[in-house]
Amino acid sequence: MKKKSGTKIYLESAGSLVCARKVTELKKPCDIIASSDYFVINELLIPDYASWSIRFATNEIVIAYLEKSKVFRRN
Repeated sequence: MKKKSGTKIYLESAGSLVCARKVTELKKPCDIIASSDYFVINELLIPDYASWSIRFATNEIVIAYLEKSKVFRRN
């Protein structure tokens, strides 16, 4: 992957509500919040801290593996 010069990415991992509170209560600057609970953005951040949101995923999960994976067991 080629990096653009001058672009800095800072990542903080936390729960959805903690992330929202960092912005709303601690006034931390933020460009993107990726929340697992879409309602956090819609109810806590819009319209004062965000102007829009996109719901792009659901609460489903997939576990994928290969037969050559270390923990693959055939019964």
